[in-house]
Amino acid sequence: MMKNASGSFNPFQSTGLVAVVGTIFALVIAGTALGLGLGIGLHSDSQNLTLVTSTTISTSVTTASTSTTTSTILSTYQGSLTNSSAVYGGVNQSTTNYTFEAIQVYTNTTGTYTFTGTSGSNLQLYGYLYNGTFIPTNPQTNLITKSDSSSGSSLQFNLTSAITSFTEYILLVTSANQTSTGSFNITASGPGTILFTRRNVYSQFVNYGSTFNSGTDQVTNGSVYINLNNPVTGVDGTVITGYVSQVSMTFSVAPNATGGLIYIYVMNRTATTLTFTPSGFYQIPSTSLSSTTGVQTVSLPRNQLPVNTGQYIGVGQSTGGGSLAAVQNQNSASFVTSSFTSLPAATYTNVTNGVAFQYQIYTAGAVYG
Repeated sequence: MMKNASGSFNPFQSTGLVAVVGTIFALVIAGTALGLGLGIGLHSDSQNLTLVTSTTISTSVTTASTSTTTSTILSTYQGSLTNSSAVYGGVNQSTTNYTFEAIQVYTNTTGTYTFTGTSGSNLQLYGYLYNGTFIPTNPQTNLITKSDSSSGSSLQFNLTSAITSFTEYILLVTSANQTSTGSFNITASGPGTILFTRRNVYSQFVNYGSTFNSGTDQVTNGSVYINLNNPVTGVDGTVITGYVSQVSMTFSVAPNATGGLIYIYVMNRTATTLTFTPSGFYQIPSTSLSSTTGVQTVSLPRNQLPVNTGQYIGVGQSTGGGSLAAVQNQNSASFVTSSFTSLPAATYTNVTNGVAFQYQIYTAGAVYG
C-alpha cells in the first residue's frame, strides 16, 4: 500500500482507483477475563483485499434557471456466514450467540451513504453501524444507528448515515437466527467508491476453575455442584459473554463410559443468596467419557451452552456419573437432586470444599477499523 503526500494510508492510490486520500471504515457481518488461563487464536480466514464492482448513476435535476447533475456510485461485496464463523451475543447480549463476519470499508469521499444487505439464502440480516471499534462483549458501545427487527426491516437490512472522511466506522451485520448460514450481498451507494476488505476476528478462550485437588473424594454423585470464589483469581461467576466450549473434571470415582450421566449447567444466581436458577444445560454423552479416574476433558458443541457475564457454571452427576475430587480453600454450593434434566430453582447448601472442575469459555475479540 502507498501513502500520499501527507503520509496517510490510501488504498485507492495503490490500486489506481482514486489518487487521493480516503477514509477508513469497517463493515462487520454477523449472523455472541479473569480465570486461570487465556488462549487467543485467529478465527477467520486471512485478510483479503476485495476490490468491489462500482457503477456510477447520474441524476439530473432541472429548475427554471439551473440544471444540476449528481452522481451516485454503487459498490458491492459478497460474503457468507458459515458454521465456522465467529460468534457474539447479539446487540442485546442475549443467551443466544450469533455468527458474524468483519469487513473493512474504505472510501475517499465524504457524504451520505446507504448500506443494504440482501441474501439469496433466506438469511434475515440485521445491520449495525459503529463509530470505530466493534467490541463483541459490549456491542452497545460506539453504536451509531441500526437496521433490525425493531426498526422494521424484514429479510434484509437498510441503513443510511453520514460518513466523514478520515474517520473509522464499522458496519455490523447479524443474522436473526444463530443457526442460520448462507451467502449474502452488500451494496453501498453514495458519492464515492467503497473498497471492502475482510477483517480477521480473533478467538479468546478463558478458563475458570481448576482440576488440582486434595486427593480426596467430594462424593458429588447425586448432586449439582457450583464452585464459588476462585482461590487464585477471586472470580465469582463468569466475567465475559460467550459459550462454554470445554470442561475438565478430576474423577476420584470413575464414570461409566457406557451410560454415565453428567450434566453441565448455566445458572443465574439471586444476589447475596445461594439461590440458583438454571438457564440451560448440556448432557455429556457417555461415549465422550472413559471408565477411569483422574482428569478427563470433554469439548462441547459450538454454541450449545451460551453464557453471559455474571452467570455460573455447575456440574451434576447422576447414575454412573462417577464422583469428583475435592478442592480445598474453595467454597462451593451443592444441591441434592434426582431431577437432573428438569432442575428446579433452589437454595443450595454452602460447602467448605470445592470440586475439581474447570470450564472454558469462548468469546470473540474486538474488531478494529
